[in-house]
Amino acid sequence: QSASGRSVAQRFKLNLKPPLAFVTANGNTPRTINLVGISKIDELEKRVKPALKVEAHKIDTLKKWPNLCTSRKTCVVIGHKNGAQRELGLNVFKPLLEKHRGVKVVTLDTAFWQLKLDEKVLRTRASGKGAQVFCLARDDAPGGNATYRGAFLQDLDGSSASTFMKACEARESLLELEKAPKINARPSKPKKAAPPPSPKPRPPSPKPKDPERGNVDRVGSRETLENEEPLFEAVDDDEEEDGEGEEEEDSDIEAADGLGKPLSAGAE
Repeated sequence: QSASGRSVAQRFKLNLKPPLAFVTANGNTPRTINLVGISKIDELEKRVKPALKVEAHKIDTLKKWPNLCTSRKTCVVIGHKNGAQRELGLNVFKPLLEKHRGVKVVTLDTAFWQLKLDEKVLRTRASGKGAQVFCLARDDAPGGNATYRGAFLQDLDGSSASTFMKACEARESLLELEKAPKINARPSKPKKAAPPPSPKPRPPSPKPKDPERGNVDRVGSRETLENEEPLFEAVDDDEEEDGEGEEEEDSDIEAADGLGKPLSAGAE
């Protein structure tokens, strides 16, 4: 029977009718074993062996946190922000798992999860940007209320980790926690809206072409005057004598008209 007066079968909700066979190890809850068909020791060993396996577990759901850590007497949390930090922490602590079966080792991605601890405990964290390792111990009071204590590993190396695991399993040199440690998923940061692309500068408008000014522009152009036919033609010598008397009169008319177009003789 347990300290509460209940049997192991009652406490862990196992089969109440005999025969009952179970195995428990590594601080895990009892696991029933079916003995039917077992007649040799090696057969029993083969069936029990999975329950004896020690390994580190990954905390990737809220439910796993109490099941693998806060409900146990001792738990070591390897906090990491990337895969390299996780692998380094596991490489240091895996060789110690077989010797310290009573301590459950878990990994926690602190880039996704927030582990809430007392401020006085957080001040004892090791400096640096590597993995953070925390020992958590649970004390069950007679009234059923559990209290917690904990401590951080200061140096992530084999020798320091071995001493740390011994102290954690013995529940020594730990600081009192005012509240039970909890984890929460970090709130997702809102995505920043990308500013719209700046408009491309508009190409300069082509300069408007000067409108054609017709004959006015061509009159002022020496090249045009030379290339085009003259407005007036020279008079032949034969015609000059016949129109000698009319020349002065025609000249006056041309100047007055302004267009240089002579009037015909019949207009008199």
